[in-house]
Amino acid sequence: MSTDEEPSTARRGSPATINDVAREAGVSRATAARALGGYGSVSASAAHAVREAAAAVGYQANAVARSMITGRTKTLGIILSDIENNFFVRALRGISHIARDKGYDVLLANTDEDVALERRALEMMRSRRVEGLVLCPADLDEIDHLHAVASGGQPLVLLDREAREIDADSVGIDNRRAGCEATSLLLDAGHTRIAVVSGLRRELNDRAQRNALAGPQPGESPSEGRVAGHYEALLRAGLGPDPRLQVSVGLDLAAASEGVATMLASGAQASAILTSDSLQTLGALHALRRAGLSIPHDISLLGFDDSDWAPIVEPPLSVIEQPAYDIGLRAAELLVARIEGGGDVRERIQLPTRYLARGSVAAPPFPGKSS
Repeated sequence: MSTDEEPSTARRGSPATINDVAREAGVSRATAARALGGYGSVSASAAHAVREAAAAVGYQANAVARSMITGRTKTLGIILSDIENNFFVRALRGISHIARDKGYDVLLANTDEDVALERRALEMMRSRRVEGLVLCPADLDEIDHLHAVASGGQPLVLLDREAREIDADSVGIDNRRAGCEATSLLLDAGHTRIAVVSGLRRELNDRAQRNALAGPQPGESPSEGRVAGHYEALLRAGLGPDPRLQVSVGLDLAAASEGVATMLASGAQASAILTSDSLQTLGALHALRRAGLSIPHDISLLGFDDSDWAPIVEPPLSVIEQPAYDIGLRAAELLVARIEGGGDVRERIQLPTRYLARGSVAAPPFPGKSS
């Protein structure tokens, strides 16, 4: 190279450009752009020369410019309702695994179970031109914006929470079946005084009870489905639900703990507690500890979702485990398949749960306490 040639921007300390790469590789700018952007026809030798030149000058691709040329951003939008929840942390790992394997970036937003924040996140994702969305709806009763996304042709996969009236794929579990099976485990252990602890508002708990034998309802959340499954198991066992054993509290630890403490002080004589998620489980555990009750000698405790702390408390907690990582994995696989032109028939995938029997469930301590 002649010493009279103008120095490249990379050598002047500015970011390297496609012109720098083309000059270093000895090809035209158009050839360098095609090789770096992965579009058009480029010979193998030219593509190799461009890649080596890009590394030599420290070229970093401009994703925005590339998307304007190719029409693709290779980005997945992920909108979750609570990224502090261990379930979503594990699901996100599954999503990220597939994204990385398929060459996609991930753009993440958290809604804190707020529909307004969900709408804003959707607008942000669309402005960033994500190619598809994995989304856990904040409220299944307010989904007009999700209808608009699906009807507009944007690939959309619903995670954990299913809205059947939306033309979108979904991945989760059969929450009613899981709730029914969890209660059946406690019934089989001899319990008939089973308290159910959830973050549902009272009217949603009542709706779950009314529709226990009617099948899933529009707008039914995972917690409502699990509670409905609980009531279904009771009814099939010939047991009428007892209002004193229904703890419907807010979605925070303090409310769960206070709700369980109130139930224990009421004389409801629960011999077992079933919780709808890990937050409710932790709240129940706090209340039982403060009440001086021994698990499972005085009362059994069975929770939904496994947590890092569940196997190491004393006793280790028995739980219904959701395959959170696999749910995220399958959701991302479905989304990438839709983006890349796979199939028109929507899929509704329900993965199996697993009972992890540890040490917090046993037979009732006294026959009279379970009847």
